[in-house]
Amino acid sequence: NLERAESRVLKLGKALDEVDARVLELRNKFEKRTTEAAQLRLEVEKANETIASAETLVGKLGSEHQRWNDQVKSLTSELTSLPACAQLASAFITYLPSAPEDVRREMVQSWMELIKLPSKMMHKSNNQRGANLCKDITIYTTFKEILLFDSSLFNFGADSFFDIMFPYLLLLIVGPRYVVQLGEKTVDYNEEFRLFMTTRNPHPDIPPDAASIISEVDFTTTRAGLKGQLLAITIQHEKPELEERKTGLLQKEESLKIELAKLEDSLLQQLAKAEGNILENKELLQSLNQTKASSLDITQSLSESQQMEASLDQERNAYLPLAECGSTLYFVISDLSKINNMKRENICVDKEGRKRENIPVWIETERHRAVSMLRSSFPTLYSSLKLDDSGAWMTFARSSQCEHDIPQAVAAKLSHFQQILVVQTLRPDRLQSAMSLLASRMLGIREISPPATSLRRLHESGTTHAAEPVLIVLSPGADPSEELQELASSVVGEENYFQVAMGQGQSDVAMQLVRECARNGQWLFLKNLHLVTSWLPILEKELNGLVPDSNFRLWLTSEVHPKFPPVLLQSSLKITYEAPPGIKKNLFRTYDNWSPEFVASGTKHSKPSALFALAWFHAVTQERRNFIPQGWTKFYEFSLGDLRAAATIIDHLFAGSSEVQWQPMHGLMENAIYGGRVDNIFDMRVLTSYLTQYFDSDLLSASSRSRGKRLVANVTLPQSTNIKDYIDVIEKLPEDDLPSYFGLPANIERSAQRVNSQRVISQLKTLMRSVEAGAKFDREAWQSELGPILQLWKKLNQGSTSVIHAKVEVPAVSDASPVLQFVMLERYNAIKVVQKVHQTLSSLSKVMRGSQLLTTDVHKLANSILQQETPVQWHSMWEGPEDPMNYLHSLVAKTMALQGWAEKAEKGSLLGSNELNLADLFHPNTFLNAVRQQTARETRVSMDELKFACSWKGTISGAKTNVKIGGLQLEGCSFDGLRLSENQRDSPTVSAVPTLHAAWVPKDTPGPYSSNETISLPIYTSPNRESIVTCLDVPCGGQAKTWIQSGAALLLQ
Repeated sequence: NLERAESRVLKLGKALDEVDARVLELRNKFEKRTTEAAQLRLEVEKANETIASAETLVGKLGSEHQRWNDQVKSLTSELTSLPACAQLASAFITYLPSAPEDVRREMVQSWMELIKLPSKMMHKSNNQRGANLCKDITIYTTFKEILLFDSSLFNFGADSFFDIMFPYLLLLIVGPRYVVQLGEKTVDYNEEFRLFMTTRNPHPDIPPDAASIISEVDFTTTRAGLKGQLLAITIQHEKPELEERKTGLLQKEESLKIELAKLEDSLLQQLAKAEGNILENKELLQSLNQTKASSLDITQSLSESQQMEASLDQERNAYLPLAECGSTLYFVISDLSKINNMKRENICVDKEGRKRENIPVWIETERHRAVSMLRSSFPTLYSSLKLDDSGAWMTFARSSQCEHDIPQAVAAKLSHFQQILVVQTLRPDRLQSAMSLLASRMLGIREISPPATSLRRLHESGTTHAAEPVLIVLSPGADPSEELQELASSVVGEENYFQVAMGQGQSDVAMQLVRECARNGQWLFLKNLHLVTSWLPILEKELNGLVPDSNFRLWLTSEVHPKFPPVLLQSSLKITYEAPPGIKKNLFRTYDNWSPEFVASGTKHSKPSALFALAWFHAVTQERRNFIPQGWTKFYEFSLGDLRAAATIIDHLFAGSSEVQWQPMHGLMENAIYGGRVDNIFDMRVLTSYLTQYFDSDLLSASSRSRGKRLVANVTLPQSTNIKDYIDVIEKLPEDDLPSYFGLPANIERSAQRVNSQRVISQLKTLMRSVEAGAKFDREAWQSELGPILQLWKKLNQGSTSVIHAKVEVPAVSDASPVLQFVMLERYNAIKVVQKVHQTLSSLSKVMRGSQLLTTDVHKLANSILQQETPVQWHSMWEGPEDPMNYLHSLVAKTMALQGWAEKAEKGSLLGSNELNLADLFHPNTFLNAVRQQTARETRVSMDELKFACSWKGTISGAKTNVKIGGLQLEGCSFDGLRLSENQRDSPTVSAVPTLHAAWVPKDTPGPYSSNETISLPIYTSPNRESIVTCLDVPCGGQAKTWIQSGAALLLQ
């Protein structure tokens, strides 16, 4: 048993050893499998992480992949559209550089649609170098350096640079090289070189040869740009927090866009620089996650910002109408420079002899044509007026303020502007008042006249600044020197105030003072800059570079001058300084310059009265200029210097003890002091009548019987040496001048308003002129603007084609009467003018239709008509009206009338019983001279032995050749065929003159009227009183002075 047990033990021990070995083997296998499982688990986890990273990377880069694909497509599209873009850029540079911003945008958009461009292409270029080139040596050295190495050059302030620069812009080709000639040296030219020049002058003077190699781009103020700026300023004033939020939002949006671009660039750089397996680069993946998260946040912020910006824009747009009005007002004021450098009416055909139907009888004959024009131009408006109701319109016809008396039933249907048209048609003598009323209503103000300029109020309001010169634009008779000196004395003291009267040799002194005063904070006053316009660009450049003291002020004065630099005008605060209107203010201004001692000095008590008469005379001569051409035929610059010289003469006259003789005073005043400026004999006659009226011994003597004498109606001349007595007389004068003060008729205001209204209409036409309209040929613009005048010419010549195509020869010199020869020659010249005008307009029409090439002459013709000016080609043949449409009307009317003259002259029935209208002739004075020559032949006397006589009693006895003249008009008074009579307040401005008989008779033949009962009145060709035909002796019943001062004159039309 023991052995068996031991054997069993051994056997079991072996079995146990086997089990242990098996266990060990299994344990080893288990450990190995466990290790492999752990390794597999790690690999699975790593694979899962890699898969997750890959999924994350693919997800993150998915949007970028889409964006990159879009960029590739965009670049491919741009490359495909590159030729079209080049074409678009060429068209822009050729046609649009000088066009406004909005026009450029619209045209480019339409061109892009035409050539099917998907979006605008922009090209930006860097490596630009700025340089301010002023002198030839600087140009030479800078150009030599830049042409070789740099790509772009900027020049600032090239106002007068083109003449200097042009020789350096001519590119030469020498073999394979591109060179530029700089002085005597040849410099290689870098093909990447670009030259940019800037100027603040809106209309730089570029020579024609330089214009061909320069592309002019207009970056001046536009309506859209100015509207945006004004909107920002308005909101800054009304709701500054809104503008701050808008500004902050824009800044934030821009910064976010910049940050987003930087993050995108950073992402691309990290991906490009990554090494190995990017899926295992945890730092890269973490940075990518942060970048993408920031990008998403920025994109979301940009979206929210755009929504907020839209909301803010909606709030801001509430002020948009105000900004639009401000922008419009700026450009309206800017256009005033066309009238003053310092600051279409529809015409219907009305042939001669055309029958005017249904014109109400209450309307004056001279307004029939205007009524016909209104009816044909605005038929609906005309029918609504119901002019046939004379009872309703009678008050309007007779009213002194007819603009307020339009029948209520009619006025309720009319707009304010339509009421203006009614007044212009029926009562042009009140058109100025009607336009002022319209302006007041539209602007919502009581009156349009601005308050008097006060330099002190201007300075105290804070309007003046150190960096902005104050330019005072002077009107005749105005001088701000004393007012400015008083202001400077009270503000900065006399020791800190300097003034220079500009003229020859003062430029260097003025420039030195500008620098010193700007540095020291003093005031400087430069007078009469219109005398040194060539120096002003230098002054402007100096001011532009100054950094002045805050107390510095620069005051400038100038009269209106066409060559005044626009850049200096734009950079200055401009104010007008006008002498206060009216005799009363004029007298006050005179007595402000006279001290009580000067008035009371002398040995005679009548000197103060004489000085008052002089002050009155000076005021009347100056204020009479408000009634041109009836007051004076032109503007005479009677000035303070004339007054001082005349006062000195009076001072000398009363210095001695002998009796004052006024004849020397009259002679000096007529021939030197005041009369030296007058060049019209009838204006001189007015001046002489004033001198004899005011400077008369009976009026100015110190005798007791002269006391209480009246200088004019309602003005009694004091007999005192106390200046206060004369000031009291001035105080009692009315603010508005009475016509009787000037000797003018009571209805002078109607005449003045008619003239002023015509001037305003002319200025409005000037404002309509487009500076660019005729610069380049634009078929559509020309057809739109020039089509009406071509249609007018066609209508005017309906039925008169025989004149246009007639073959006429120069009338041969023969034994025919001088009158017949004149009429034939006048008709020949008229037909030639008509044919020449027709030829020019026909060429213009062919160019517009495209059947003829544009020539220089046709271009000049179109440009003149587009500017509402009669072309020079027409004026060289006949100096007619300045307006081209009026020119054509007058030309055709005179030509057709001359046809009738010629027929009667050939039959020998022209003179005698036929009534002739001298307005039918181009040269009426030559016709009268022909009658004179014919009379001399018939009477066999010298032409010098004949005198011109006229009569309203019938034919002139003893005259061989009588001429019956009709159609004359009289301005300044009325005439019934017997004697002149004064006009009343409601009298028409001009009245018809009865038919008269005129003839040339021997000088010793008694005239139809005695010389003491007639007055010689001139006949002018037009109401402008520019050309005199002859003079007529008109019976006046004495009182010649009355008719002389009334400005009486005869008019042909």
